[in-house]
Amino acid sequence: MDQTLREAHFLGTYSQTLTGAYSQEIILEANSRNTYENAIETARILDSLDLKEQKVLLITSASHMARALRCFKKQGILVIPFAVDFRGQQGDWNPFWILPSYASLEDWNILIKEWVGLLTYRLTGYI
Repeated sequence: MDQTLREAHFLGTYSQTLTGAYSQEIILEANSRNTYENAIETARILDSLDLKEQKVLLITSASHMARALRCFKKQGILVIPFAVDFRGQQGDWNPFWILPSYASLEDWNILIKEWVGLLTYRLTGYI
């Protein structure tokens, strides 16, 4: 909720801890407030480093990948999608997915948020 804190800083620190990379090996984009702005800022960074023709790994939650992928492709960024944070069960249909429960409501909340996000981004021309 604190607008002065950016997710990029936390992920940069986490990436350094996880991989042992030096801070100068990690490029952070901390100006954006949403996925659309992140794609624009990332394209600017890639252009400034003359890396626009390089493929980049796009890591985001599985539920958010469709919107993120469209935003980054619209900016001309060549991406390799890498979805994480899969929700729910994979495989066969399970009636418990729709029965009222805290877990199913949380999953539906994520799904509805992405549907609204896709619709909004499409209507605004972001994707």
